[in-house]
Amino acid sequence: MTTTLRPTAPPHESADGVRSRAYEVCVNGRPVGTAELSTDARFGESFGKIRHLSIAEGDRRRGRGTVAALAAEEVLRGWGCTQVSASVPADAHGALALTTALGYTARAHNMVKDLTESPELPSASGVRPLTDAEYPEWFAQERAGYIRSWVDRGVPEEGRR
Repeated sequence: MTTTLRPTAPPHESADGVRSRAYEVCVNGRPVGTAELSTDARFGESFGKIRHLSIAEGDRRRGRGTVAALAAEEVLRGWGCTQVSASVPADAHGALALTTALGYTARAHNMVKDLTESPELPSASGVRPLTDAEYPEWFAQERAGYIRSWVDRGVPEEGRR
């Protein structure tokens, strides 16, 4: 069986230089899923993203997602990307197993909580505007910490700043 990525639209490049394209995942020419690839505006054109990869339920557990992910990596490599990222929901056990088997490592965990009402601040804290005089020092500290956090996660020099 031959698994391929077939473009479904022309390549798109946004105003900020992000390149993207949508694909159909096909097995012997028969559509079995979809994929969307892009570069990342934050880290530059050498950083690729598998923004979406889905295989139809009836076609799963046959290696099609694995081959599609590898094909996606090849497309991104052809775009000049040297790193690839993918976001996987915590409850997507099959996708987590797939990305782990392909050598992806977790860089971050994002948690989401819907709030029904505004939380109250602790009694010892308050809200006030940052003054113009305070801003430069605050910004320098925040920027240095942000860059350090990406260094700790292995982002190369050109993508850190």
